[in-house]
Amino acid sequence: MPTIKARIDLKTIILCLLSALLLGISQPLYVKGLIETPLSYQSWLGLLAFVGYVPLFLLVNRSNLKAAFWMTFFTMTVQYTVVLYWIYIALHVHGHIMPILAALITLLLPMVLALKGALFITLARFLSLRFNVPFLILAPFGLCAGEYFRNYYIFGGFPWGNVGYSVGRIDEILQVASLVGVYGLVFIVGAVNALLAYAFINREARNNYLVFGAAWLIVIACFSYGSLRLTRAAHEFASTIRVALLQGDIPQEIKSAARLHAHEILDVYLGLHQEAINQGAQLIIWPESSYPRYLDENVKRLGKISDDHVASIVGASVYGENKGKEGYHAHNAALLIDYDGNVVRRYDKSHLVPFGEYVPWPMTKIVDKIVPGLGAFLPGVDLAPEKLSIALGKTLAVGATICYEGIFPEITRSYAKNGASLLVNLTNDAWYGYSSAPFQHLLMYKLRSAETGLPFLRATNSGISALIDAYGRLHRPLGLFTRGLVVDNIPLIKKPTAYVAIGDAIAMISLIILLVGYVLAVLPVHSYVRLGQWWKVAAVFGLSILIIGAYVYYTGNQFATDESARTKLLIVSIFALLLMIGLLSKTKRSRSILLIFGAVIVICAAVLTILESLYFLFGVLFGLLIWVLAFRIKVAEKPAK
Repeated sequence: MPTIKARIDLKTIILCLLSALLLGISQPLYVKGLIETPLSYQSWLGLLAFVGYVPLFLLVNRSNLKAAFWMTFFTMTVQYTVVLYWIYIALHVHGHIMPILAALITLLLPMVLALKGALFITLARFLSLRFNVPFLILAPFGLCAGEYFRNYYIFGGFPWGNVGYSVGRIDEILQVASLVGVYGLVFIVGAVNALLAYAFINREARNNYLVFGAAWLIVIACFSYGSLRLTRAAHEFASTIRVALLQGDIPQEIKSAARLHAHEILDVYLGLHQEAINQGAQLIIWPESSYPRYLDENVKRLGKISDDHVASIVGASVYGENKGKEGYHAHNAALLIDYDGNVVRRYDKSHLVPFGEYVPWPMTKIVDKIVPGLGAFLPGVDLAPEKLSIALGKTLAVGATICYEGIFPEITRSYAKNGASLLVNLTNDAWYGYSSAPFQHLLMYKLRSAETGLPFLRATNSGISALIDAYGRLHRPLGLFTRGLVVDNIPLIKKPTAYVAIGDAIAMISLIILLVGYVLAVLPVHSYVRLGQWWKVAAVFGLSILIIGAYVYYTGNQFATDESARTKLLIVSIFALLLMIGLLSKTKRSRSILLIFGAVIVICAAVLTILESLYFLFGVLFGLLIWVLAFRIKVAEKPAK
C-alpha cells in the first residue's frame, strides 16, 4: 500500500484524538464532581481498549516512518495525559510546586511514556517496509514490546496504565492473566485491534467477515476461559484467615509533619488496631509509613503493638548509621511482627521512587550538590516471603510490597516462585486526592492476584483498602478518605498459574523479534555469508553475544529491582547496536543515527566526567569513536534511473 507524506492534517488529528480518548477512558477515570466512576462500576469501558488502537493503526499502516512516529507520539501523549492527570494534584496540591511547573511536569511524564511507545510502533512500521510484511502483523509485537520496555526503563520504569489493565477491569478477561500476564493481555489487545483494522481496510473483500469474526472470537475465547475459571472457583473450599486492614485517613499535610503529630496519628491507628482485635483478627495490616515515629533499623519489638499477641505488619521508616561513612541512611520498611510480638523480619522497599527516595545512577553526586540529602533511602535486596507465626503452631508465608511495588509483575511473581501463600501491600495514596490514581492503583493489584493465583491484602492510608482473592476479585473495598477498617475471613487458596512458570515470555519474544529484525534489516547478514565476509559475520555474532552476556550478568548477578544494573544493561545494549551499525552499515539513515547518538553520548559523558567521576571519560571517548565510525560509512549509491 502506498505511504503518505509526513504531514498532519485535520483528519489525522481527529483520528489520533479518537484513539487517545478511547484508550484513555478505558482506564478507571474519576474526577470529583464531574466524572465519578468507582472501580466497581462501568467496568465495561475496559472493552474500549479492543477498538482504541484501530484509528491509529489505520494511520500508521499508510504512513512513512516520520509520520508513524509523530502520530503515535501525539496519540499516546494525549492518552497518558488523560490517565495520569492526577500527577498535577500530587505536585501542586501536596507537593506545593507552582501551578505552571506542576502542569509542565504533568505533561512531561506522558510525553516520556509516549516516546517509548512511539519508538517501538515506528520500529514495527520500519520492519514492515523493509521486509514487505504487513504492518498490522507486526503491530501487536510493537505494542507489547513497548509496554514491556517501559516496565524497566528508564529510572526503574513506570508501567502505569497500559491497556492490559483496561481489559483486566472485567473479571472474566482478567483470568487470562493467569496464563500470559498483563503483557500477554497487551498483545491480545494489539492483535484484536490489528484484525479489526485489517477488516476495515479490506471491507470490500468477500472473506472479510472471517477476519472480523476472528477478532471477536479472540475476545469471546477470553470471556469463555474466564467464565469457566470463575465457575470452578465457586466450588472450591480452603482454610481461611481472619485479617484486618487499617485505614487511618490521616491528611497528607499531617503525615508530612508526622513528628509533630505523632501522638495524634498513633492514637488513631492504635484505636483501629484494638477494634480489629475485638473483631477477632489474626493478622492486622497497617498502611505504608503509618507508624509516625522514626525507628532504629534493629528494632525488635514495637511497644503496645507487640503486647497484643496478634500478628501484625506495620509500615514504618527506619534509620541506621552509614557504615564507614558519616550520616544516616533510611529504609521505607514493613515490620513483620509475629504472634509473640517479635519483629521477625524487616522488609525494606526494594523498588524505590526515583528522585524521591533515591537518586538514579549515575547522577548521585550531581543531584546531591543541588539538593543535599535527597534520596537517602536504601533499597531492600530480598524478595523471599517470611513464614510469619499468626497463632500457636500456625505460620503463613507472607510476601510484602510497599507503595507502587505491586505494579511491577516481576516482584510479585518472584514472591510466588519463592513459595508465598499471601501477598500484602502497604500504600499511601493520599498524595493523589480525589482522582483516578487510587482506582487505577488498586486495579493493578487485581492483575497481580490473577497472575500469581494468590490473595492480596491491601491497606492504604486514605483508600482504597481492600481484600483481593486469588482470582483478582475485590472484597469489602473501603472508600476514599474514609477512616475505618476492613475485617473479614479470606480463603487461603493458592492457585498455581502458568504465568508464574513462564513469566513475561510473550513480551520478551516480541522484544527479541523487533530487535533481531532491526539488526537484520540494517545489516545484510545473508550477503556477508554469501560473499564469505566472515569478519563481518563474526562482528555481528560477537556484539550479539556481548548484549546477551550483559543481560545474563545484570539480571542474574544483580538484584531484580536494581535500577542501576538495568541502566547499565541498556547502555551496553545500545553501544553494541551502535557499533554494529557503525562497522557494517551502508545507509545514510544509519550515519545520521550514529552522529546523533554520538553527540548525545559525548555531551552526557562530558557532564558526568566533570560532576561525577573521571570514569565517564570512557563515555566521551566512545562517543568520539562512534563519530569516527559514522564518517567512515561508505553510503551505497542508488542506481541511476
